[in-house]
Amino acid sequence: MIYFPTKTFPKVSLISLVNLLICTLCTANAVEISEKTLQGTWAGGDHASESIYGLMKISKNVISWGGTNKFNPRCSTRFAIKMEPAGSTFKDIRNKVTSIDANNSEKSYLLYLDPVRCANVKKLRMTFPLKGERDYLEMIEYEDGVGEDGVTGYMHFNRE
Repeated sequence: MIYFPTKTFPKVSLISLVNLLICTLCTANAVEISEKTLQGTWAGGDHASESIYGLMKISKNVISWGGTNKFNPRCSTRFAIKMEPAGSTFKDIRNKVTSIDANNSEKSYLLYLDPVRCANVKKLRMTFPLKGERDYLEMIEYEDGVGEDGVTGYMHFNRE
């Protein structure tokens, strides 16, 4: 049995300790969600991303892009990031099935966009390497009711 004198360690309820632990875990998740490596200005790195998005700006909870013509207008919308459980999979830009786990060499975020008139896209998957070329971003567009998985485009961007 371990004895802690009450003068050295104040009595703390189990509920207080649990709340402290939960608060600490929530804070750690919030830091991960506001990943600074995703934030910034990204330039389209292929013909599709150049013509549809031009320059894309990502802040903590807003994404906007330049749009280069009347068919692809300027757009700005808020987004929420869905944290995916370990073991989830998706097809990446190279059509390779990628698994979400702690040992990945890349970080992937699934952004759910608020509905806006200027965008048909409902979700964007942003994936970037954790080592090496950190100024490169792969993006997958998703729309509801399109194909088996809703994918409508694969593009890449370079940090501006």
